Amino acid sequence: MSDPRPPSLFVFTPMTPRKRSQSSDAALPLPKRQRKSAEAGPSSNNNTDPSTWRKSRLRPNTRINRTNIGKKYRLKDDDLEGLEYRTAPTSVRIPARSAPGGKKYAEAHMYLEREVEQRAWQKHGGPEAFDEYIEKLEQAKQRRLQHFAHEASESPPDEDDDDDDDDEVVIVVPHVPTPTPAPAPAPVPLALTPFETYTHNNPTILHLANMFLGEWIFERAYEALDPALVPDHERVPALYEALRQVGWSYPLRPFPGDPAPIPDSYPVANLRAVLARAPHAGVEGPGVRRYFDVETGCDEWRWAGEFADDLFGALVAVINEHGRGVWRRLRWEVYEKSVEMLGGIMCDRDDPYSFAWRDASAEWLLGRLDIHDGRFSETRGKSRLGWRYNDHLGTG
Repeated sequence: MSDPRPPSLFVFTPMTPRKRSQSSDAALPLPKRQRKSAEAGPSSNNNTDPSTWRKSRLRPNTRINRTNIGKKYRLKDDDLEGLEYRTAPTSVRIPARSAPGGKKYAEAHMYLEREVEQRAWQKHGGPEAFDEYIEKLEQAKQRRLQHFAHEASESPPDEDDDDDDDDEVVIVVPHVPTPTPAPAPAPVPLALTPFETYTHNNPTILHLANMFLGEWIFERAYEALDPALVPDHERVPALYEALRQVGWSYPLRPFPGDPAPIPDSYPVANLRAVLARAPHAGVEGPGVRRYFDVETGCDEWRWAGEFADDLFGALVAVINEHGRGVWRRLRWEVYEKSVEMLGGIMCDRDDPYSFAWRDASAEWLLGRLDIHDGRFSETRGKSRLGWRYNDHLGTG
Protein backbone atom coordinates (compact mmCIF):
# COMPACT_ATOMS: atom_id res chain seq x y z
CA MET A 1 0.00 0.00 0.00
CA SER A 2 1.43 3.36 -1.00
CA ASP A 3 1.86 6.29 1.34
CA PRO A 4 -0.87 8.91 0.64
CA ARG A 5 1.33 11.79 1.90
CA PRO A 6 3.14 13.91 -0.69
CA PRO A 7 6.89 13.50 -0.83
CA SER A 8 8.65 15.84 1.58
CA LEU A 9 11.19 18.35 0.25
CA PHE A 10 13.17 18.38 3.48
CA VAL A 11 14.49 15.46 5.47
CA PHE A 12 14.95 15.95 9.18
CA THR A 13 18.16 14.38 10.39
CA PRO A 14 18.36 14.11 14.16
CA MET A 15 21.67 15.15 15.66
CA THR A 16 23.77 12.51 17.25
CA PRO A 17 24.64 13.00 20.93
CA ARG A 18 28.24 13.73 19.98
CA LYS A 19 27.37 16.44 17.45
CA ARG A 20 24.69 17.90 19.72
CA SER A 21 27.19 18.36 22.57
CA GLN A 22 29.72 19.96 20.29
CA SER A 23 27.15 22.38 18.89
CA SER A 24 25.72 23.36 22.25
CA ASP A 25 29.10 23.92 23.84
CA ALA A 26 30.40 26.21 21.08
CA ALA A 27 30.15 29.89 21.89
CA LEU A 28 28.98 32.35 19.29
CA PRO A 29 31.67 34.85 18.31
CA LEU A 30 31.19 38.41 19.43
CA PRO A 31 30.76 41.16 16.84
CA LYS A 32 33.99 42.95 15.93
CA ARG A 33 33.00 46.22 17.61
CA GLN A 34 31.93 44.38 20.76
CA ARG A 35 35.20 42.41 20.86
CA LYS A 36 37.23 45.61 20.72
CA SER A 37 35.32 47.16 23.57
CA ALA A 38 35.73 44.01 25.61
CA GLU A 39 39.45 43.86 24.96
CA ALA A 40 40.34 47.50 25.45
CA GLY A 41 37.64 48.61 27.83
CA PRO A 42 37.54 51.93 29.67
CA SER A 43 40.61 52.87 31.68
CA SER A 44 40.48 53.61 35.37
CA ASN A 45 43.63 55.79 35.22
CA ASN A 46 42.25 58.73 33.23
CA ASN A 47 44.14 61.93 33.95
CA THR A 48 43.54 64.81 31.59
CA ASP A 49 45.77 67.34 33.37
CA PRO A 50 49.10 67.44 31.46
CA SER A 51 50.82 69.26 34.34
CA THR A 52 50.59 66.10 36.45
CA TRP A 53 51.89 63.72 33.80
CA ARG A 54 55.30 62.08 34.15
CA LYS A 55 58.24 63.36 32.15
CA SER A 56 58.95 61.72 28.84
CA ARG A 57 61.87 59.31 28.72
CA LEU A 58 62.51 59.99 25.03
CA ARG A 59 65.32 62.15 23.68
CA PRO A 60 64.15 65.59 22.46
CA ASN A 61 65.25 65.19 18.83
CA THR A 62 64.20 61.57 18.24
CA ARG A 63 61.94 61.20 15.19
CA ILE A 64 59.57 58.41 14.13
CA ASN A 65 57.73 57.64 10.88
CA ARG A 66 54.04 56.93 10.38
CA THR A 67 54.41 53.18 10.13
CA ASN A 68 56.11 52.90 13.51
CA ILE A 69 53.67 55.39 15.03
CA GLY A 70 50.80 53.05 14.19
CA LYS A 71 52.61 50.05 15.66
CA LYS A 72 53.90 51.71 18.83
CA TYR A 73 51.27 54.33 19.70
CA ARG A 74 48.16 53.03 17.81
CA LEU A 75 47.50 56.46 16.28
CA LYS A 76 46.02 57.09 12.84
CA ASP A 77 46.59 59.93 10.40
CA ASP A 78 43.71 61.93 11.87
CA ASP A 79 45.30 61.73 15.32
CA LEU A 80 48.49 63.34 13.97
CA GLU A 81 46.76 66.39 12.53
CA GLY A 82 48.57 69.59 13.49
CA LEU A 83 51.92 67.95 14.28
CA GLU A 84 54.91 69.16 12.25
CA TYR A 85 57.04 66.64 10.40
CA ARG A 86 60.00 66.42 8.05
CA THR A 87 60.23 64.41 4.86
CA ALA A 88 63.13 62.03 4.43
CA PRO A 89 63.91 59.37 1.81
CA THR A 90 63.37 55.84 3.01
CA SER A 91 64.90 52.60 1.78
CA VAL A 92 61.57 50.78 2.12
CA ARG A 93 60.08 50.25 -1.30
CA ILE A 94 56.32 50.27 -1.91
CA PRO A 95 54.44 48.61 -4.78
CA ALA A 96 53.89 50.91 -7.73
CA ARG A 97 52.96 49.85 -11.24
CA SER A 98 54.47 52.98 -12.73
CA ALA A 99 57.94 52.26 -11.37
CA PRO A 100 60.36 49.93 -13.19
CA GLY A 101 60.19 46.50 -11.64
CA GLY A 102 56.91 47.27 -9.90
CA LYS A 103 58.45 49.18 -6.98
CA LYS A 104 59.78 52.62 -6.20
CA TYR A 105 61.31 54.52 -3.30
CA ALA A 106 59.10 56.81 -1.20
CA GLU A 107 59.53 59.68 1.22
CA ALA A 108 58.74 59.14 4.89
CA HIS A 109 57.09 61.68 7.19
CA MET A 110 59.26 61.92 10.27
CA TYR A 111 57.56 63.26 13.44
CA LEU A 112 59.13 64.24 16.73
CA GLU A 113 58.44 61.20 18.88
CA ARG A 114 57.92 63.26 22.03
CA GLU A 115 55.04 65.14 20.37
CA VAL A 116 53.56 61.85 19.13
CA GLU A 117 53.79 60.41 22.64
CA GLN A 118 52.01 63.47 24.07
CA ARG A 119 49.25 63.10 21.47
CA ALA A 120 48.75 59.44 22.43
CA TRP A 121 48.60 60.38 26.13
CA GLN A 122 45.99 63.05 25.39
CA LYS A 123 43.87 60.60 23.40
CA HIS A 124 43.77 57.96 26.14
CA GLY A 125 43.69 60.21 29.23
CA GLY A 126 47.31 60.37 30.40
CA PRO A 127 50.41 58.18 30.33
CA GLU A 128 49.08 55.64 32.84
CA ALA A 129 45.86 55.20 30.89
CA PHE A 130 47.83 54.81 27.66
CA ASP A 131 50.08 52.18 29.27
CA GLU A 132 46.98 50.33 30.48
CA TYR A 133 45.48 50.49 26.98
CA ILE A 134 48.62 49.02 25.38
CA GLU A 135 48.80 46.32 28.06
CA LYS A 136 45.17 45.29 27.42
CA LEU A 137 45.84 45.06 23.70
CA GLU A 138 48.86 42.87 24.36
CA GLN A 139 46.89 40.60 26.69
CA ALA A 140 44.12 40.23 24.12
CA LYS A 141 46.69 39.37 21.48
CA GLN A 142 48.18 36.69 23.70
CA ARG A 143 44.71 35.21 24.37
CA ARG A 144 44.03 35.00 20.64
CA LEU A 145 47.34 33.33 19.99
CA GLN A 146 46.69 30.78 22.73
CA HIS A 147 43.20 30.10 21.32
CA PHE A 148 44.55 29.51 17.81
CA ALA A 149 47.31 27.29 19.17
CA HIS A 150 44.74 25.23 21.12
CA GLU A 151 42.52 24.77 18.07
CA ALA A 152 45.47 23.73 15.92
CA SER A 153 46.57 21.13 18.47
CA GLU A 154 43.16 19.34 18.55
CA SER A 155 42.52 16.65 15.96
CA PRO A 156 39.51 17.36 13.64
CA PRO A 157 36.33 15.36 14.43
CA ASP A 158 35.22 12.55 12.13
CA GLU A 159 32.55 13.73 9.68
CA ASP A 160 30.96 10.28 9.35
CA ASP A 161 31.47 7.59 11.96
CA ASP A 162 29.71 5.01 9.77
CA ASP A 163 32.28 5.05 6.95
CA ASP A 164 33.76 1.69 6.10
CA ASP A 165 37.39 1.17 6.80
CA ASP A 166 37.70 -0.25 3.30
CA ASP A 167 37.35 3.24 1.85
CA GLU A 168 40.47 4.49 3.58
CA VAL A 169 43.49 5.04 1.35
CA VAL A 170 46.78 4.41 3.05
CA ILE A 171 49.81 6.04 1.45
CA VAL A 172 53.05 4.40 2.42
CA VAL A 173 56.04 6.69 2.10
CA PRO A 174 59.22 4.68 1.70
CA HIS A 175 61.91 5.48 4.20
CA VAL A 176 64.92 7.01 2.58
CA PRO A 177 67.94 6.90 4.89
CA THR A 178 69.69 10.19 5.37
CA PRO A 179 73.16 9.97 3.89
CA THR A 180 75.92 10.32 6.42
CA PRO A 181 77.98 13.43 5.61
CA ALA A 182 81.60 12.83 4.86
CA PRO A 183 83.93 13.93 7.64
CA ALA A 184 85.49 17.32 7.19
CA PRO A 185 89.08 17.17 5.98
CA ALA A 186 91.69 17.80 8.59
CA PRO A 187 93.14 21.31 8.50
CA VAL A 188 96.37 21.56 6.57
CA PRO A 189 99.10 22.96 8.80
CA LEU A 190 100.77 26.08 7.52
CA ALA A 191 104.29 25.58 6.24
CA LEU A 192 106.95 27.09 8.48
CA THR A 193 109.44 29.56 7.09
CA PRO A 194 113.14 28.68 7.42
CA PHE A 195 113.43 31.19 10.25
CA GLU A 196 110.56 29.53 12.15
CA THR A 197 111.94 26.06 11.47
CA TYR A 198 115.39 26.86 12.83
CA THR A 199 114.13 28.67 15.94
CA HIS A 200 111.20 26.34 16.74
CA ASN A 201 111.21 25.08 20.35
CA ASN A 202 114.57 26.71 21.08
CA PRO A 203 114.19 30.01 22.96
CA THR A 204 117.95 30.59 23.12
CA ILE A 205 118.44 30.37 19.36
CA LEU A 206 115.32 32.48 18.83
CA HIS A 207 116.79 35.17 21.07
CA LEU A 208 120.03 35.15 19.06
CA ALA A 209 118.17 35.13 15.73
CA ASN A 210 116.23 38.27 16.63
CA MET A 211 119.51 40.11 17.21
CA PHE A 212 120.75 39.70 13.60
CA LEU A 213 120.34 42.65 11.26
CA GLY A 214 118.03 40.58 9.07
CA GLU A 215 116.37 37.19 9.21
CA TRP A 216 118.07 36.19 5.97
CA ILE A 217 121.53 36.59 7.57
CA PHE A 218 120.58 34.30 10.45
CA GLU A 219 119.04 31.72 8.09
CA ARG A 220 122.16 31.49 5.95
CA ALA A 221 124.43 31.35 8.98
CA TYR A 222 122.35 28.52 10.42
CA GLU A 223 122.46 26.66 7.09
CA ALA A 224 126.25 27.12 6.91
CA LEU A 225 126.78 25.08 10.08
CA ASP A 226 128.08 21.69 9.02
CA PRO A 227 126.73 19.05 11.44
CA ALA A 228 130.01 17.17 11.06
CA LEU A 229 132.00 20.16 12.35
CA VAL A 230 129.43 21.78 14.66
CA PRO A 231 127.33 19.39 16.79
CA ASP A 232 123.89 20.46 17.99
CA HIS A 233 125.12 21.41 21.46
CA GLU A 234 127.64 23.85 19.89
CA ARG A 235 125.21 25.67 17.62
CA VAL A 236 124.52 28.41 20.15
CA PRO A 237 128.18 29.52 20.56
CA ALA A 238 128.70 29.20 16.79
CA LEU A 239 125.69 31.41 16.05
CA TYR A 240 126.82 33.88 18.68
CA GLU A 241 130.13 34.24 16.79
CA ALA A 242 128.19 34.63 13.54
CA LEU A 243 126.21 37.46 15.11
CA ARG A 244 129.40 39.12 16.31
CA GLN A 245 131.41 38.71 13.08
CA VAL A 246 128.90 39.02 10.21
CA GLY A 247 125.50 39.61 11.77
CA TRP A 248 125.71 43.40 11.37
CA SER A 249 128.21 43.74 8.48
CA TYR A 250 125.65 44.13 5.67
CA PRO A 251 123.70 47.13 4.37
CA LEU A 252 119.94 47.12 4.79
CA ARG A 253 118.29 44.89 2.24
CA PRO A 254 115.35 46.26 0.21
CA PHE A 255 111.99 44.78 1.12
CA PRO A 256 110.44 42.38 -1.42
CA GLY A 257 107.59 44.83 -2.02
CA ASP A 258 109.83 47.85 -2.58
CA PRO A 259 107.54 50.44 -4.21
CA ALA A 260 110.42 51.93 -6.26
CA PRO A 261 110.79 49.71 -9.36
CA ILE A 262 114.11 49.22 -11.12
CA PRO A 263 114.03 51.10 -14.46
CA ASP A 264 113.72 49.12 -17.66
CA SER A 265 116.75 50.42 -19.55
CA TYR A 266 119.62 49.13 -21.63
CA PRO A 267 122.25 49.47 -18.84
CA VAL A 268 120.05 47.42 -16.49
CA ALA A 269 119.34 44.79 -19.16
CA ASN A 270 123.05 44.62 -20.03
CA LEU A 271 124.03 44.09 -16.38
CA ARG A 272 121.58 41.21 -16.06
CA ALA A 273 122.82 39.70 -19.30
CA VAL A 274 126.40 39.77 -17.94
CA LEU A 275 125.27 38.09 -14.72
CA ALA A 276 123.45 35.40 -16.72
CA ARG A 277 126.82 34.12 -18.02
CA ALA A 278 128.70 34.33 -14.72
CA PRO A 279 131.23 31.50 -14.21
CA HIS A 280 131.01 29.27 -11.15
CA ALA A 281 133.61 28.04 -8.69
CA GLY A 282 135.35 24.72 -8.93
CA VAL A 283 137.42 25.03 -12.11
CA GLU A 284 139.75 27.93 -12.82
CA GLY A 285 139.19 29.67 -16.13
CA PRO A 286 139.24 33.05 -17.90
CA GLY A 287 136.61 34.52 -15.60
CA VAL A 288 137.25 32.88 -12.22
CA ARG A 289 140.32 32.44 -10.01
CA ARG A 290 141.07 30.67 -6.75
CA TYR A 291 142.89 32.59 -4.01
CA PHE A 292 144.33 31.46 -0.70
CA ASP A 293 143.17 33.51 2.28
CA VAL A 294 146.03 33.79 4.75
CA GLU A 295 143.78 34.84 7.65
CA THR A 296 141.30 31.98 7.32
CA GLY A 297 143.65 29.46 5.76
CA CYS A 298 140.98 28.59 3.18
CA ASP A 299 140.65 28.90 -0.58
CA GLU A 300 138.27 31.55 -1.94
CA TRP A 301 136.90 31.82 -5.46
CA ARG A 302 136.56 35.24 -7.11
CA TRP A 303 135.55 36.55 -10.49
CA ALA A 304 138.50 37.86 -12.48
CA GLY A 305 139.79 38.66 -15.95
CA GLU A 306 137.45 39.43 -18.82
CA PHE A 307 134.26 38.63 -16.95
CA ALA A 308 135.22 40.91 -14.04
CA ASP A 309 135.89 43.74 -16.52
CA ASP A 310 132.50 43.22 -18.18
CA LEU A 311 130.77 43.25 -14.80
CA PHE A 312 132.56 46.39 -13.59
CA GLY A 313 131.78 48.13 -16.90
CA ALA A 314 128.07 47.21 -16.67
CA LEU A 315 127.86 48.53 -13.09
CA VAL A 316 129.53 51.81 -14.10
CA ALA A 317 127.00 52.24 -16.94
CA VAL A 318 124.09 51.74 -14.48
CA ILE A 319 125.50 54.39 -12.11
CA ASN A 320 126.05 56.84 -14.98
CA GLU A 321 122.49 56.30 -16.26
CA HIS A 322 120.47 56.07 -13.04
CA GLY A 323 122.72 57.11 -10.14
CA ARG A 324 123.65 55.26 -7.00
CA GLY A 325 120.04 54.87 -5.86
CA VAL A 326 119.32 52.24 -8.51
CA TRP A 327 122.78 50.70 -7.96
CA ARG A 328 121.95 50.15 -4.26
CA ARG A 329 119.14 47.82 -5.33
CA LEU A 330 120.88 46.15 -8.27
CA ARG A 331 123.97 45.30 -6.18
CA TRP A 332 121.82 42.71 -4.39
CA GLU A 333 121.31 40.91 -7.70
CA VAL A 334 125.07 40.87 -8.17
CA TYR A 335 125.53 39.56 -4.61
CA GLU A 336 122.97 36.76 -5.02
CA LYS A 337 124.57 35.66 -8.30
CA SER A 338 127.97 35.60 -6.59
CA VAL A 339 126.51 33.54 -3.71
CA GLU A 340 125.03 31.13 -6.24
CA MET A 341 128.28 30.72 -8.22
CA LEU A 342 131.04 31.28 -5.68
CA GLY A 343 129.47 30.84 -2.24
CA GLY A 344 128.17 33.10 0.52
CA ILE A 345 128.28 33.01 4.31
CA MET A 346 130.67 30.29 5.51
CA CYS A 347 131.95 29.02 8.84
CA ASP A 348 135.52 27.73 9.25
CA ARG A 349 136.77 25.95 12.35
CA ASP A 350 140.46 25.40 12.93
CA ASP A 351 140.17 24.31 16.56
CA PRO A 352 137.37 23.24 18.91
CA TYR A 353 137.23 26.65 20.59
CA SER A 354 136.87 29.10 17.67
CA PHE A 355 134.50 29.80 14.78
CA ALA A 356 135.64 31.97 11.85
CA TRP A 357 132.82 33.42 9.74
CA ARG A 358 133.31 35.00 6.30
CA ASP A 359 131.37 35.93 3.15
CA ALA A 360 133.48 36.28 -0.01
CA SER A 361 130.50 37.62 -1.98
CA ALA A 362 129.87 40.50 0.44
CA GLU A 363 132.39 42.69 -1.44
CA TRP A 364 129.72 43.35 -4.10
CA LEU A 365 127.59 45.09 -1.46
CA LEU A 366 130.34 47.47 -0.33
CA GLY A 367 130.59 51.10 -1.30
CA ARG A 368 133.79 52.96 -2.08
CA LEU A 369 136.90 51.34 -0.58
CA ASP A 370 140.19 52.97 0.28
CA ILE A 371 142.92 51.77 -2.07
CA HIS A 372 144.94 50.67 0.96
CA ASP A 373 142.06 48.49 2.19
CA GLY A 374 142.90 44.84 1.75
CA ARG A 375 139.44 44.17 0.33
CA PHE A 376 140.13 46.65 -2.50
CA SER A 377 143.07 44.68 -3.80
CA GLU A 378 141.16 41.37 -3.83
CA THR A 379 139.04 42.16 -6.91
CA ARG A 380 138.67 45.85 -7.75
CA GLY A 381 142.37 46.63 -7.56
CA LYS A 382 143.21 43.97 -10.15
CA SER A 383 141.25 45.67 -12.97
CA ARG A 384 141.33 49.11 -14.53
CA LEU A 385 137.53 49.09 -14.75
CA GLY A 386 137.48 47.98 -11.08
CA TRP A 387 139.28 51.19 -10.13
CA ARG A 388 136.80 53.20 -12.18
CA TYR A 389 133.88 51.38 -10.57
CA ASN A 390 135.27 52.15 -7.10
CA ASP A 391 135.54 55.86 -7.95
CA HIS A 392 131.84 55.97 -8.94
CA LEU A 393 130.66 54.64 -5.62
CA GLY A 394 129.66 56.51 -2.52
CA THR A 395 130.45 55.43 0.98
CA GLY A 396 127.52 53.01 1.38
